[in-house]
Amino acid sequence: MVANFTHAPAAANPSCGRAAGELLRELIDGQEVDCRSLGRDRYKRMIAKCSVGWLDLGAEMVTRDMVPTPDPCLRRISGP
Repeated sequence: MVANFTHAPAAANPSCGRAAGELLRELIDGQEVDCRSLGRDRYKRMIAKCSVGWLDLGAEMVTRDMVPTPDPCLRRISGP
């Protein structure tokens, strides 16, 4: 299964999208990706949790500030 991580902010800033894509390729590194459907959002797009082995790809992308999130509790805590 191929997951599409594209969203409007990345499309508006192509350099961010490229950096996120490079990180995703690095994390996957030719390994098998397992995606499990969690349902659909209000626009009927599939929501899935994808992992490589024990690594949750979505969580890792958020941890590395590659995915914008409206919830400040989900953002990485960084020093001043």
